[in-house]
Amino acid sequence: MGEQVVWRERVAAPLQLNIVYISGDLVLEGSPTDELVISGDGAQVERVAEGQLRLECDTDCHVRVPRAVSVRVETVGGDLRATDLVSGLTVEQCHADLVVRTLSASLQIQSVAADARIAEVQGDVQIGAVGGDLTLRHINGAIYVEQVGADLDVKHVSGACAVRSVGADACLKDVRGALKIEQVSGDAVLTDVLENCTVDRIGSDLVLDVPFADGKRYQFGTIGADVLVKVRNGNAVILHLPSGAEKTINVRSVQLERGTKTDTIRVGECSEGCAEVTIKALGGDFELVGQSRVFSSTFEFSMPDNLGEIISSQISQQLSRLEQTLSQQSERMARRAEAVAGRTAERAKRDKQAWTWSGEVNVTAARRRTESSNVTEAERMAVLRMVEERKITIDEAERLLAALEGR
Repeated sequence: MGEQVVWRERVAAPLQLNIVYISGDLVLEGSPTDELVISGDGAQVERVAEGQLRLECDTDCHVRVPRAVSVRVETVGGDLRATDLVSGLTVEQCHADLVVRTLSASLQIQSVAADARIAEVQGDVQIGAVGGDLTLRHINGAIYVEQVGADLDVKHVSGACAVRSVGADACLKDVRGALKIEQVSGDAVLTDVLENCTVDRIGSDLVLDVPFADGKRYQFGTIGADVLVKVRNGNAVILHLPSGAEKTINVRSVQLERGTKTDTIRVGECSEGCAEVTIKALGGDFELVGQSRVFSSTFEFSMPDNLGEIISSQISQQLSRLEQTLSQQSERMARRAEAVAGRTAERAKRDKQAWTWSGEVNVTAARRRTESSNVTEAERMAVLRMVEERKITIDEAERLLAALEGR
């Protein structure tokens, strides 16, 4: 049964849709027509002023948004998915995942509790905080990000990129404007950053693979671990590094000038105004490689939209195989445990018959032997329970019973 349509309106003039609260998931879908359609069980729509609508919904909500409608979202309790929107989009709080794809205007987001994936935006993107991973693709504008709780993955940005804090790893590729990052807690992989680059702190490794155009400056404050820099054929670049760092240079036409605090490496035909790299503090080793050296970032992947379904399916298959294996192992262990119990009981029966024969056997010695060799039913059951609970193996159980018989 589909969602109930609660509002249908043809929009010719600009209209602001204020979505105050959606308790479930929210889907915003661009409409090829001029008709605004709002669907959702229990959704309430109110015209608060000329050119303004107010929307609330206690369940999931689906809105088909025409070109003339801009959307402002205050709170979404579940996921938010917006596709093919023409006018601007502002999101204050999303308490789950957020996906924005194909937006022909700017995007503003204050807070996303989980992951955020944004692609194909024709305008600037401003983001306050993302609790999980943040993925940005094909942004025709500038990017401003305050905080990312996990990984940051950025590709194909036409403007500048400014990031204050990344909680894990950061991978940025094809950034055509200036790049400024205050802190990356994990690794940083920078590829094809075409303008000036400044990173104040990197907690782990740095991989730098850029064109090193004349006049460009790449400045790094503190790097916690190793640095790998790749220079391409024809590059001319000057690198300033702490003198105490271990350096491996696998490039021809290099001059190394050692100083008391700073070492300088000149690659290619350096002249006034060529590219420069400065690293103030380095916790690990430095390696310089040429174009023939191939290395790839762990971030080089494309995430399918149904990634969650794929992972769930793979986990279900693995759990099914694991349950089948454990069932087979449990059956084998039970059969072996029954066989051990049978052999032990038969042996105890024979020993009892042998110990109780009449004759000239010393009664005291016979009693002592019987008491020391007899395994009680409670002891056997305790050993079997240990096998069933996988505290001991079958072989260990047999040795334990043998030890009890011989005590």
